[in-house]
Amino acid sequence: MSPNTSDDTDDETITSSAPQNDQNEESLSPAAVARLVRRVSAAHDPDRKIDPFDVDDPNWTLERTLAIAIDRGARDGAGPLSPHVTLAWKDVSVYGDDVGRATQQDALSLFTNLITMIRNSLKKPQERRILHDIDGILAPGEMMLVLGPPSSGCTTLLRMLSGQIEGYRKWSGSISYSGINLETMRKRFAGMLTFNDAIDHHFPYLTVSQTLEFAASTKTPRMRMDGVSRKQYIEGIKNILMAIFGLRHTAQTRVGNDFVRGVSGGERRRVSIAEMVGLVGTDTIMLTMLTVN
Repeated sequence: MSPNTSDDTDDETITSSAPQNDQNEESLSPAAVARLVRRVSAAHDPDRKIDPFDVDDPNWTLERTLAIAIDRGARDGAGPLSPHVTLAWKDVSVYGDDVGRATQQDALSLFTNLITMIRNSLKKPQERRILHDIDGILAPGEMMLVLGPPSSGCTTLLRMLSGQIEGYRKWSGSISYSGINLETMRKRFAGMLTFNDAIDHHFPYLTVSQTLEFAASTKTPRMRMDGVSRKQYIEGIKNILMAIFGLRHTAQTRVGNDFVRGVSGGERRRVSIAEMVGLVGTDTIMLTMLTVN
């Protein structure tokens, strides 16, 4: 009786474990198998050729990717990732219209705005000095944080440094980019300057992946390292940016806006920064954000 009982027990054990193995095999998708193979190969062959575009590599880091991209770009004649630019400004003063106070709109604003419009048409607004002889310098790779209360001129300074001088009465002083003055930069190198306002502007019905892919396609260089194709380059840059800014989980979600449901406000802001920092290929980037305490 005892041997029979043991055999029955063994049969039951084998039978109950078989479905679990089948379930484990079914749960391994092709992507999971590929990641597992990369982990095993990384552990046994640390000197293998690293793909800087493979964000699924367990050893992938941004610092390592940048170092590899710079070395391979120099070897293949693709050039540096971005030219080194020193931004300097001296005695910058900006003048604009004194528009007065901004009030909360209500039902009576229809009449008060009409009165204000008529009053402004009869007399010219007074001139207001927004910036007063501002000096500064930014070396290549440095980041500047500008803090100040509302109406202190923070946004005006960032707009001026990014070449957005429209909307102001006049300005004085000097702004140069490695010796190139602002007028020349605006005429010949406007694509190297950008300003990102506090309001994010996107195509709301595009997903995060489609948005970054389109932005990457507009700035794909002709010379690419390792001889990768244009499609591979666009896909790789898109994946890297989504990994850096924590957007991989939102890849297939619409960007959205105030009327179209999409990603959260913080994620939408990160999409804007990803476009500016990683895709537009600019050397002077100005970001402005509103913080309410």
